[in-house]
Amino acid sequence: MKTYPEVRIEIKPSNILEGEVGVFSSRSIKKDSVVVDTDELQCKHFPWSIFNKLDKVTQDKIYGYCPGNKKGFCAPPDLNYISIAWHLNHSCSPNVGLDKDYNFVAMRAVSKGEELCWDYAYDETNPDFKMNCSCKSTNCRKVITGNDWQFLAKSKRTWKYLSEAVKKHALDNGLKTNHVI
Repeated sequence: MKTYPEVRIEIKPSNILEGEVGVFSSRSIKKDSVVVDTDELQCKHFPWSIFNKLDKVTQDKIYGYCPGNKKGFCAPPDLNYISIAWHLNHSCSPNVGLDKDYNFVAMRAVSKGEELCWDYAYDETNPDFKMNCSCKSTNCRKVITGNDWQFLAKSKRTWKYLSEAVKKHALDNGLKTNHVI
């Protein structure tokens, strides 16, 4: 019998984005521990042809929440009922990344009450994606694009936490590095 899951996250007003919500740790989290299990995300892949037929409000929501690539985007089956995990905000200094199973994991020890954030470029390869960033981190890139994987994949520290799709994309596009396992 599966035990009842412990509370790891909660939603509160964001410290990163004024007027928005963010996801916060409700307890201390050890490095590489699962913060959000893939099962909680319920992600389904949709082709861009579906996106192009949607109204602007729905398209804006998808662009704001869902990672994309050349073929389409990954979204919950119904954007009206998304889990808390979809509210993880972007930061150019993330404390959460992805493991090989697409679970969100802590990239370092995280303190109780800390806002959890990830770099959207860890799972974004849509060359048309562009987002102004206001994360206020010391290394803020100001603009996040679907081409940021090109430099993120070159970092040994970052490589470990990129999605498997971004890693494959990087290798398929000729990434040459000595840290790829």
